[in-house]
Amino acid sequence: QNPFTALSPLTKIEKQFGIEKEYAQNYLEMVELESSLLERFPSELSGGQLQRVIIAMALSLKPQLLLLDEPTTALDEENKERILLLIKRLAHTGNFDIFFVTHDLDSIEGICEEVGILQNGLMVEKGWTRDILQNPQQAYTQELLRSGFKQRSFRA
Repeated sequence: QNPFTALSPLTKIEKQFGIEKEYAQNYLEMVELESSLLERFPSELSGGQLQRVIIAMALSLKPQLLLLDEPTTALDEENKERILLLIKRLAHTGNFDIFFVTHDLDSIEGICEEVGILQNGLMVEKGWTRDILQNPQQAYTQELLRSGFKQRSFRA
């Protein structure tokens, strides 16, 4: 959730990957970052850059499931959009599934095939994202969508 607390502030990015530099460079390229960031400390990067570094580190582990818990929290709109486009691309090209946890309903369209809506820890609605967003059956889901959902257009 908070990329600023996920990395050691005293260690350069390269050392935090725990893999050879050329492999780390490849993973940074996957998330649209320059390899020169490997020589920098976390405090020298923006929130959006840090979030992408963390995603690159997770990808370097070659996961079967990538869990993203509020990956756009505390990001400005430009970086939020960049992260959402990255997640969308990874969801369509990666060899893994993505479990995307968010309170930001406008970020799920175009990324998630299926959605589950939780209320007080219980799943109150589950189904195809498009169906839920266009025709929610539960009052709670309807209220969530009325409370600020806006359609976001994604550019690939």
